[in-house]
Amino acid sequence: MTHRVGITSGASLLALLVCLSCAATAQVKPQLTDGCPDTRLWQLSAPTTTYAARVVRTVTTDTQNRQIRMDWRRCEPTGAIAATQASARSATSEVFATPYWPTYVVVIDDYNLCVAGVARGGDVVLEHWSFGTTTAQGSSAPSIQRCLVDGTGTPQHVWVLPPRNRVNELLRDPASAAGPIRALLRDPADAEHVYVWFDGTKSLSRVQLTTGISAVCAATRAQPGVLEVSWLSAEFDTFTSGDYVGKGFCLFFGQRTASADGSVSPGLALVDSNRDGVLDAFAVLTQASWIHDGWASATVRASY
Repeated sequence: MTHRVGITSGASLLALLVCLSCAATAQVKPQLTDGCPDTRLWQLSAPTTTYAARVVRTVTTDTQNRQIRMDWRRCEPTGAIAATQASARSATSEVFATPYWPTYVVVIDDYNLCVAGVARGGDVVLEHWSFGTTTAQGSSAPSIQRCLVDGTGTPQHVWVLPPRNRVNELLRDPASAAGPIRALLRDPADAEHVYVWFDGTKSLSRVQLTTGISAVCAATRAQPGVLEVSWLSAEFDTFTSGDYVGKGFCLFFGQRTASADGSVSPGLALVDSNRDGVLDAFAVLTQASWIHDGWASATVRASY
């Protein structure tokens, strides 16, 4: 799956959480429409996927306008083509309207993603979107095709984007104690599940993307067969997951910087240490423990 990040140092992940957190403090709170979720629930990050031929897609949740935006661009090598040709095919975008306010999107793989949101009346929504690798005409997607304009002989470049083939509603629950979905995390174990963190109960569930069957896997209070993590009750706003060498599959919850001196509020790592799809440990990540417990020196096989 080409959206994965190659092996890197653990320190870079900490920097990512801090940078995303700092960006949050600069946001201006807009005027909200009736029923629109509070801006505290809006996603700060914009997931990016890299495809073949240097094509890059960035997905953004436009909560207030109830839409998901996908921006596509091609990263041209320096000096490869003339500037006029590069600008003609360098970027395009598409917008998918949603009947609910989308609050979070996570990339599962190159052609699948999950979208969470809140419908009018407070219903909690979770959808699985699937995209095709080819168009109805058989063209590979994404790709940029070169064609000639009739009568002019001038070449044009046309974007061919993956068609959205299916929207599968995994969850639609009335407003309840679980609250809206605060975050989605890609499951490092496989592309068949997604982790869902609820804002009300602060519990974390693992949802199967085909059937929609879910199971609570971590919670703030003791439950049979569930990892108890009181730190899930904290306020987190940045999220990522990955496969850490020497650690296991990890889910990371980050917070905004706590003070003007740049000190970082504690983060949280939920760990599947034996990589069997079951969370079995957690770690509170302070600046000291990040170094002392080997996170800073660890390498990442893949991150999301």
